[in-house]
Amino acid sequence: MDLIYVDMDQNQIVKLVTLLVNNGVDVNGKVENIPLISYILDRSPLKMDKNIEIVELLLKKGANIDAPDKEGTTLLAHCVAKNKDSCVEVLLEKGANCNVLYQGKTLVDIAQGHINDYMNSNNDKEKARRILELLTPPDKVKRKHRPVGIS
Repeated sequence: MDLIYVDMDQNQIVKLVTLLVNNGVDVNGKVENIPLISYILDRSPLKMDKNIEIVELLLKKGANIDAPDKEGTTLLAHCVAKNKDSCVEVLLEKGANCNVLYQGKTLVDIAQGHINDYMNSNNDKEKARRILELLTPPDKVKRKHRPVGIS
């Protein structure tokens, strides 16, 4: 499937994707060997609020939130690595698995690295702190944040 963005405003793109999804587009399909949900949220030209709107629609229609891309990386891992705090929040709320690695590091380590990086702006460090809080909430026992096999 090729996803082509034409000269449309943000709302028109959301309406088009909604129309396609409601008329049988495979929500677990791939674009350039990338899961549709990852492509929309991580690589599309849409503003973040519109991306999240589409991702929520895809999830509602059965998209796999933890589908890996061609490198084996999940959308949550990409969002943590790119310091996208609003995406991380939505994905965790929707049940994304945070027990994944990104380039051999845990997502908590990635967020901590953003905080410790002296080159990051204060705003970027604040986003990383928020991500770290989202990944390690006080109620983490209630979420899917425990390693497999531990009850």
